[in-house]
Amino acid sequence: YHQKYYLQLHRAIADEYKRSLGSMADFMASTATARVNGYIKGYGTIEGLIQELPQLGLSEAAEKSLLQIVEGYGR
Repeated sequence: YHQKYYLQLHRAIADEYKRSLGSMADFMASTATARVNGYIKGYGTIEGLIQELPQLGLSEAAEKSLLQIVEGYGR
């Protein structure tokens, strides 16, 4: 229930992962969702996220949203 909490607050990004992964169990076990959850929580840098984006499996729109969220932390 609480796993990937911060990611789940951003429904569009979370729903994209849920659709592509196929099950909630796969969503919870995914390394990509764990990484994105961390970035949304405020861990990591914008530079690190930019380098990691191609491996996270997100659409262009979701990548843009994630970048805006992380840029909002002013790092």
